[in-house]
Amino acid sequence: MQRSIAHLRIAPAWVHRCSIRFTTRRLSASVLPPEPFPGVVCRDPRGSPIHDVRREHKFNALVNSLSQETPDSSEVWACYVDCTNNLDHHDIPLEIHQSVLRNCVPDHSVLRPTAASGMRDDAPPRAPYVYEARLKTVIRNIRLVGETPTLDDYHYILTQFAAVGHYTGSIQVYNELKHVHKLQPTDRTVALCLRSIAHRLSLPMYRTQRQKTMADAMSSCRKLLEDFKSLDVPLTSVVLDLTIRILKETADEDVFSQIMKMGYGIDLDNLDSTIPPPDGQTILPFSTAALNTTLDMLGRFGNTSRLVQAFEVLTQPLPPQASRLYSMNFDDEDDFGVVNPAATPPHHSPHASPNTTTYSILLRHLSRAGHTTFARHYLLQASRLDRTADRTLRTQLYHTPEDVVPVQLAINRDMILSLLGLANRSRDLTLMRFVGVITRRAYKRKTRDIYFYTQLEERHLLSSTPSSSSDEHPSSSPSEPESPDNNTSSNEPPTPSKRFKLSVHLAVLRKDLNDISTFYVDEYLPACARLNRRIKERLSRRVRNDKDVYLSTEGQRTKVLPENWTGIVNYKTERGMAINASADSGSRTGAKGPMGGNRSRGLATISAARCNDFTPLIPPIGYFDPSYRRSWTLPTLQSRHEGR
Repeated sequence: MQRSIAHLRIAPAWVHRCSIRFTTRRLSASVLPPEPFPGVVCRDPRGSPIHDVRREHKFNALVNSLSQETPDSSEVWACYVDCTNNLDHHDIPLEIHQSVLRNCVPDHSVLRPTAASGMRDDAPPRAPYVYEARLKTVIRNIRLVGETPTLDDYHYILTQFAAVGHYTGSIQVYNELKHVHKLQPTDRTVALCLRSIAHRLSLPMYRTQRQKTMADAMSSCRKLLEDFKSLDVPLTSVVLDLTIRILKETADEDVFSQIMKMGYGIDLDNLDSTIPPPDGQTILPFSTAALNTTLDMLGRFGNTSRLVQAFEVLTQPLPPQASRLYSMNFDDEDDFGVVNPAATPPHHSPHASPNTTTYSILLRHLSRAGHTTFARHYLLQASRLDRTADRTLRTQLYHTPEDVVPVQLAINRDMILSLLGLANRSRDLTLMRFVGVITRRAYKRKTRDIYFYTQLEERHLLSSTPSSSSDEHPSSSPSEPESPDNNTSSNEPPTPSKRFKLSVHLAVLRKDLNDISTFYVDEYLPACARLNRRIKERLSRRVRNDKDVYLSTEGQRTKVLPENWTGIVNYKTERGMAINASADSGSRTGAKGPMGGNRSRGLATISAARCNDFTPLIPPIGYFDPSYRRSWTLPTLQSRHEGR
């Protein structure tokens, strides 16, 4: 039996006890019984305080919303508000409150990019966390029941705050669980608070608020580290990585070197040496996230030689057999001798595997420092490692499809953009052309990879054997940087290694291909055209001033007549006609006109270079697409055949 809202009679006793919410949903007199909720013991409505039919419907609707496979946070919160407005807090089990706490807000993986996108263009949001009121309401209701929130409940709240960088709320939650409820914090509690501080420092902020934010963040970090020492818990890799990320904004080089020695046993002045750990402490494993943070710190210090040395040593350590070459138990009087391998322990140097973020950080700092040779070398190395990783992935898919490891390194737009900026600032046309070669090569390879993995995905979908598809395993993006945010506690069991997911790999390839093609058309081609034009303008001024220029056809520097120079440099007008060098050019340097070049002078942005008349003789990036080549070559061959 169903009735519309127009024929619903409301008893006066209900009006003054609760607030009525009208929605577009159709009201039904019969409500489906809720599915059994894990951890909740359902009570008989006749013998429980939920004797009213309307109250029972509200409670059943809340349980049904929580019993879904993927609960909707808005629906769960609406049902919870209706239930708390009609029921007494003691009539709702504690398990329901705890489940609502974890399902009334979106997942932190959704909130992190959303909160970061809201801070673009120097416009930070007013509220650091928009769902903070919901979490406060649930915690308050748990207290009204007479229960105490558990440490896991507070950890979930800290995870939400860390996703958006709400470090002030994290410190308040930390003080509440420690001083109000007398809960013992763990290393995960401290790591979550440090993560919120580190993430907030990486987000945009007003210049007027930067000093205050940095001071508050540093004071909170010191307080957390002091409390961590009092916990009598060994220092974990996650806490150390997050601490270095926070100190990266304010610490000096000496402080950073001391932290590296104490935590990882790495001496930045002598990277091949091994530092014994202090008494009662162990050397922490050196992760990829720690490697990226170390390179970023050294790059900010401006020490390029130490940056390159750290990258080479920490990614390519000495083999364990190197312990046979030296020994720590030599006598002072011994100048030579044979090392006893049995008395020398194996040498294990701290190291980590580089990923996409590692090369992006390295190339960015090398380009800012103006080291063209290093920048070219490491971009070529990243391009080769990209092919090596793809061949390894294809081999694993062929031989062991059930144990495929996702790709951790792939060339992308960020790597190439660093060298484009270096070539543009230094006006290096050779480096600019090198950037174009790498860009077209990456476009060609990623186009082939997308074609191969698309065919592979179609075969997997057509296959009837479910175990043959590698798409069932969770995975992460190949270009996603490893972060200490993934592991929050060393006391927890180690998380299983990420497995390969074909659909995610294809999505990343398509994204990188789109970024590279957009970069080539919108950024590289205008920058290359502007640089070519400026070089020709500079040489044209030398020709007008009767100075010599170098001609590759002659192999030497020679003087060129102005009337011959126009054909050599291939100047074009808007109508496509050759420019007469003697017409309207003037003899003064910087004269306006085609050879003066002042029309494009002062256009600093790349997008403004589109007004230039010069078009470089560079093939379009679509030329390297096989389908584009076939569509271009077939008509050409047919026309040649007809001409014969």
